[in-house]
Amino acid sequence: MKKIPFIFSALIFLNGCTKQNEKTLFEVELVDTSQFDCRIPVIRFQDTTGMKSVCGFSSSTAMTREIPVSQQIQGKRFFVSIKPAPDAVLCTNLGPAPPPLLVIDYIEEKR
Repeated sequence: MKKIPFIFSALIFLNGCTKQNEKTLFEVELVDTSQFDCRIPVIRFQDTTGMKSVCGFSSSTAMTREIPVSQQIQGKRFFVSIKPAPDAVLCTNLGPAPPPLLVIDYIEEKR
């Protein structure tokens, strides 16, 4: 009988770990290879569903430095997993800029 609470606790722990390690993929399009103010690529999300739970905000566009230079082609579509970039310095000399994001994974085709 004493093993049941242990097994139950272990299952809850393991389930929580797998959910934390899951990555949400978002389909994006590279809309600008060098944003006029910050000179950072800008991506547009095809669907922002689930973005708020991953990043804490929901925006249709974002800036990121993690797109490979060889893949920075305006209009190119690909998939990314993301997280917020809390330490990023916003360069807003010429007005508001899209929020910065860190791209964890860059995938050309969804598997």
